[in-house]
Amino acid sequence: MLRTLAFRQQYKNRPQQPLASVIIVNYNGGNMVIETLESVFAQTLIHKLEIIIVDNASDDGSINTIEVKFGCFVIIVYSKINLGFTGGNNLGFKCASGKYLLLLNNDAVVEPTWAEELLRPMELASDVGMCTSKILCYQDKKIIDNVGHKIYVDGLNRSRGHLEIDNGQYDQTEEVLFASGCAAAYRYDAVMVSGGFHEAFFAYGDDADLGLKLRLVGFRCLYIPTAKVYHRQSASTGPFSLQKLLWIERNRVWVMLRFLPVRWIIVSPIYTFLRLFLSWLAGLNRTGVAGRLTKHHSTLSIGFVLLKAWLAAVWQIPKMMKERHSLMANRKVTPKEWHATLNRFRASIYEMSFK
Repeated sequence: MLRTLAFRQQYKNRPQQPLASVIIVNYNGGNMVIETLESVFAQTLIHKLEIIIVDNASDDGSINTIEVKFGCFVIIVYSKINLGFTGGNNLGFKCASGKYLLLLNNDAVVEPTWAEELLRPMELASDVGMCTSKILCYQDKKIIDNVGHKIYVDGLNRSRGHLEIDNGQYDQTEEVLFASGCAAAYRYDAVMVSGGFHEAFFAYGDDADLGLKLRLVGFRCLYIPTAKVYHRQSASTGPFSLQKLLWIERNRVWVMLRFLPVRWIIVSPIYTFLRLFLSWLAGLNRTGVAGRLTKHHSTLSIGFVLLKAWLAAVWQIPKMMKERHSLMANRKVTPKEWHATLNRFRASIYEMSFK
């Protein structure tokens, strides 16, 4: 209790115009979200932050605990239905008054200098539209969860460094394709102009969509290794959820249609077949993400979910192609520059299937 009161006293001195708005979407966060909030209130920049909690119709009592412990010192936005990661964050954006948006999952814990480290590069360079954190696994802080993203030819994104042992190989600030929505900073104005998250995505692949929108209009993304986060992987959906698989596969098709070069789209079925075939082989050998997935689900059930995902994606093709036309018409990078950027951060078939 004394610790919470100390956080409250510190937060009462925040400026009327915060530098950044921290947005945490909560859905049945239990005790995890309390630990998340405590780490936010311990930030060195707490006096320059406002904290916005968007509750996605939680029924586990977590929002009641938040109200009791932090209610007077956070902005709580209530949704009557679960709007997902996309709709929840968009609701938070509408309430934000900071120059920057700091997105944080309700199952993540941040180091005290997290916000300070993420925001510094954005204050120094106006073309940096987003910064991403060094995200480590909560259960084993020597294991990397995410240090930025790559993209595969068929639109599926890949976390750099995922499940590698952290030996300092990612300890340099560098440009990456886009930020992980788990723990990232964005320019408020850039996000608002882009329209925020695409709410049809609901969850997964949404940060790819937003990040690529920002890159199309000329913004860069920096990976900041000193902005450390500890993340419980897929705490809301489960790490091997078939629902998660459906969202990921459906949404990667939409990302492909909206952003990737036509030549990539034409050959994408071949690359998707290769990815799935090699993932199947990895599953047989219990290696890679596919290996962990097949420990929990049969090949038949996985195939059925993939089929459902493709049907759901195809249903929205006319809408996605119309949106692609608008995105490409308003871009500030040339087709040659765009293709070079995507090639620069392109994931290999080995990374997609076996890592």
